[in-house]
Amino acid sequence: MKLGLPIIAAQLAHVSLGFIDTVMAGNLSPKDLGAVAIGRSLYMPLFVFVMGSLMAVNPIIAQFRGARELDKIGKTVRQGLWLSLFIAIPGFFLIRNIHVVMEYMNVAPEVIPITRGYLDAISWSFPAAFAYLVLRFFNEGTALETGGGWGVPL
Repeated sequence: MKLGLPIIAAQLAHVSLGFIDTVMAGNLSPKDLGAVAIGRSLYMPLFVFVMGSLMAVNPIIAQFRGARELDKIGKTVRQGLWLSLFIAIPGFFLIRNIHVVMEYMNVAPEVIPITRGYLDAISWSFPAAFAYLVLRFFNEGTALETGGGWGVPL
């Protein structure tokens, strides 16, 4: 429970961002609500891919921590941060140019510019959001049974 509850809270916080976007757009107009829903459905597969790729940091860190090889943890975190940046750059350009896919999906032409604006705004968050994932998985991998204490040189 001590380890699981913070992870559940983090996941619920991430899901609530989409909920908040939906509620805010729904108060504007049906067109805005549709644009946010389409944008979210195009953004989430990329985010889930990145999350799955960076999730490997957690067990690697936990293994080093368990083996008391603390000097390797910092290198792993730094490499994870480089990987997050390496993924964020093409992800940035992919999401900013995904309007081509929307045209093949027969999205209403009046919704595409709103969706593009939503996705363009999200794309700027990629480097920070992906680095956050690495640091989150580092934190999860170093957590003690008592719920804290890193003592790890970065």
